Amino acid sequence: MIFLHHYLFKDFKRRETVLQSLEKGIGLPERARIIGTGKTSDGIRGFLIVEADKLDDSWALQWWNVLDMEITPLYVG
Repeated sequence: MIFLHHYLFKDFKRRETVLQSLEKGIGLPERARIIGTGKTSDGIRGFLIVEADKLDDSWALQWWNVLDMEITPLYVG
């Protein structure tokens, strides 16, 4: 399945997010892989397109302090 992960930096915490990512990594489940990314020109919002066997949003919980995230399953036909 394909999942669209929209994110928005909380209170402009972009720096903290980058540091956390460098320190801990993104934290995707083992069998998930990122197949696309993008962000707005102001860098405040972005998205990941992730391919995985099933929805596992537990990894996203590590980002609650710096990002608001919404995960949407996409049905590609």
